[in-house]
Amino acid sequence: MNSTAIFDLALGLSSPWYMSKVEFLDSLEGTKELHIYIDFERGYKFKDKEDNLQTAYDSVDKTWQHLNFFQHCCYLHARVPRIKHKSGGINQIEVPWARSESGFTLLLEAYIMLLIESEMPVSKVTKCVKTNSPRIWRMFNYWVKRALKKDTLNEVKKIGGDKNNIELVSMDMSPAFISGVVDNLPKSQIVFDKFHLVKSLNETLDEVRKLERKGNDLLKGHKYTILRKYDNLTRDKKRELDYLLLKYPNLGEAYRLRETFMDVFSIQDTEEAKGYLYFWCDMAIESKIYPFQKFVIMIKSHWSGITAYFEKKVTNGVLEGINNKIQLAKRRARGYRNLENFMNMIYFLSAKLNFDYPLYSL
Repeated sequence: MNSTAIFDLALGLSSPWYMSKVEFLDSLEGTKELHIYIDFERGYKFKDKEDNLQTAYDSVDKTWQHLNFFQHCCYLHARVPRIKHKSGGINQIEVPWARSESGFTLLLEAYIMLLIESEMPVSKVTKCVKTNSPRIWRMFNYWVKRALKKDTLNEVKKIGGDKNNIELVSMDMSPAFISGVVDNLPKSQIVFDKFHLVKSLNETLDEVRKLERKGNDLLKGHKYTILRKYDNLTRDKKRELDYLLLKYPNLGEAYRLRETFMDVFSIQDTEEAKGYLYFWCDMAIESKIYPFQKFVIMIKSHWSGITAYFEKKVTNGVLEGINNKIQLAKRRARGYRNLENFMNMIYFLSAKLNFDYPLYSL
């Protein structure tokens, strides 16, 4: 079997396509490049737009970058036929190894998308496949837009889609967010995010620590000793924390309030959880610790949205995870100068789109 036949077999070409020539040529950089030439059988009849069989009217020479052959860049060249329709007009036929108007083979495009999916920055992808960024972005944007066209939000009920279908909105306690939901999503129920509430609670505890810290050098350097979960502390840090909470009773009471507040999330019965929260608010008011009294005022002014969590159990966790992906992609790329590229990268990473680029041989 000669080399042409080997490449013909490896690429899986089928009638009317066949390998006509294979060459190793010197590149401008002084390396070797593999060039594979493909032709079609003389007299073969191709289907036109009306499914009529037509012989080639003429042909145009086309070149596509393919997957590397070992360390060598590889290019496919083909004489692509054009056919004349009975109804008039001439069009170029589609080749099985590449999409129209692309300079890459479909397999190389699938490989590039795999690299991007594997969190490789586009700048590194360009070096890996030895091309330039604009070509990569044009190809990337094509596949994302293609997948977006097939996506549908008809069954979404918790966020997105028809606003009349939205039943729940999980959010923080921003007045702007609340106003936006009340004005635009009147049929939805607000559920204040558990993690934003806990963050506010920790900020309240830290405010007490700062007040106690004034004039008390013993508390210096213990911010995270106090704010971290007790179970996550080392044995030595637990001893230090126990001593500090005894030494400073006001701080000890604030710490106890933080810990007892967290118990509300382990209560399964909705009404029991509401009752416990009301009881906790009374304890915090009676403590006379001003930051916690302010925290109680905030809870009572957002009571329905906070207690809705006990029944609905929805949080911003998914959105926060998506946001982390977006910020990571932004940092990897060191920012985006092109808004379309950035938007499509967000869709690619977060939208769970179904892509139909091929994962088969030619």
